[in-house]
Amino acid sequence: SGTPPDSISYAYPKDGVYTATLNVYLGPPYGGTAVRYLTQTRVKVGKGNRDVLALLPTPRAGKVPFPVSFRAIVDPPTPAVRWEFVPGDGKNRSGTGRPPRFLGHTYTAAGTYRAVLIVYLGPAERLLTYVDVNAR
Repeated sequence: SGTPPDSISYAYPKDGVYTATLNVYLGPPYGGTAVRYLTQTRVKVGKGNRDVLALLPTPRAGKVPFPVSFRAIVDPPTPAVRWEFVPGDGKNRSGTGRPPRFLGHTYTAAGTYRAVLIVYLGPAERLLTYVDVNAR
């Protein structure tokens, strides 16, 4: 809680390509629909070259109604217990276990949307990635 620190130390559990993400919430419930600000960077650990979590849209831009197929790459260090997909337009999907390999969504209004995939590994541990898409 409060202002984020200038730096954060973290030890990654296994080799791979991780997305380190800083989330800023305006208030509870501290889930995907409450994320207001976030930034991320890729971190390569050891000799692994596989993404631990990624969200890849096809296509990335188009005219409304704008259907997008999001490919979810999910290779966490421990099994996923649940997931949440927030396409950025006020809707969301969630489920237990590992998320589906493909998540489809149709945007019905023009705008730039930040789609967020959150994978929960336990009560206090989660992985998060996002991608921006543009509906014209």
